Amino acid sequence: MKRLFAALLLAGALSATGATSAPATTAPAYNFQILVVVTDGAVRLDRSVAKRGWLAHFLIKNKSKQSIRFEIGGLRSKTVEPGKSGKLGSFLDQRGQFTYHVENSAKKPLKNRSGLFVVE
Repeated sequence: MKRLFAALLLAGALSATGATSAPATTAPAYNFQILVVVTDGAVRLDRSVAKRGWLAHFLIKNKSKQSIRFEIGGLRSKTVEPGKSGKLGSFLDQRGQFTYHVENSAKKPLKNRSGLFVVE
């Protein structure tokens, strides 16, 4: 009898607190991948505008002859060696324009390898 009462009490408490299978409301609405190609002369993003609330995955392909790091909005990737790829992820929770740039392994920004990424 005590076990039945405890089970009913637990079931009632769970339903009262909303611990049922309700959908999560804070999950990002959209996950997307942005291809970032770095060469010796330029950096190119295949997308430069996104919506607030999206989860962005920057896939960095280093086609240059030196080790690089990709930086956007204060986030910095790990070093990506020549001919290799790297990733940088971010939840886009703020609207605005964010500067991106590529720097070499000596942490010096490289000329002609910067731009703006917009979150609407």
